[in-house]
Amino acid sequence: MDIRITDIDKAKSYNVKNNISRIFFVLSETPPAKWVRIFDELWVNRFYMSKRHAGIQGKYLYIDCVPNEIEKDHLPELNDNVRETNTIFTKWQQEQDEIRRRNEETDRRRRKEIDDIRDDIDFN
Repeated sequence: MDIRITDIDKAKSYNVKNNISRIFFVLSETPPAKWVRIFDELWVNRFYMSKRHAGIQGKYLYIDCVPNEIEKDHLPELNDNVRETNTIFTKWQQEQDEIRRRNEETDRRRRKEIDDIRDDIDFN
């Protein structure tokens, strides 16, 4: 998975209070729920001096911040978090694919075993 921040949605962004705005970034695609959970977990554990609340809503990543902090303070951290999320999600997806492949192989062998047994039984 290679989700990226592609733009800011000015129309969706709004003032929260005082000089804090909720800035919505457009993602390259809508992430699956597991990706969102990984992103959230990584963000909660990420520390930097001016860290702000951030999250995912559909195909948007948002952060509550002073707008002039975005480029220098927040965008590099958000991009790092997205990249790390992509890496962890891809690894998780590969593990799930391997589990599914092993389960399918086990099911295939079991069906063949049953077929072989059935072929040997005289039902008359």
